[in-house]
Amino acid sequence: MNYRCQAASTEGVVQLIAASYLRHGYYWYVTGSIPHAKDAETVDRKLVTKYGLDISQWARSSRRKRGLANAQYLRYGRWFILMLTEGHHALRLPTAQGGEREQLKDCRRHPIQFEGYSISHRRSGVASVSDEPHKWRAHVRIANRSMNSSTVRWSSHEYASARSVPRTCFRGCPERFAGGDRPWISLGASVKGEVS
Repeated sequence: MNYRCQAASTEGVVQLIAASYLRHGYYWYVTGSIPHAKDAETVDRKLVTKYGLDISQWARSSRRKRGLANAQYLRYGRWFILMLTEGHHALRLPTAQGGEREQLKDCRRHPIQFEGYSISHRRSGVASVSDEPHKWRAHVRIANRSMNSSTVRWSSHEYASARSVPRTCFRGCPERFAGGDRPWISLGASVKGEVS
């Protein structure tokens, strides 16, 4: 099997989904977890074969031109996601016929939840000058509950200025996403009261 589907890190999963899959129109998704009793690599091979994922870039382009959907599969540990573009695909069949239609979600309406990240595809907040429609972009948000408990305690004891908290936290975080600094701004505001 030549199809590479196993991610090495949480950040790699988030970056691949936000910067690659969403940008190319993979808006529909199904997530799941592989039971501990099953071998993850066997499940990988089964899903790649069942949904015909191991195809070339040229075959994907040809399918798209004919109005057929393309799918991608990604696994991190025991968690996996199947993502789908617009068009007909075996994933869109009802569950009784071997598809996943009932479980399919649209990330423009229901963000992908993964390891404290919320990944969606949203309209850009920037108003266009002409009558062009709004542009869409990938949006990654870090769940506040995963930041506030440890980061606020750590930052309030270590730093004298609440303004230095976001800069310090970003030093260790190489991934930057549109809208990704908003949680840090609210974090800085909450720490300001504790530090002063």
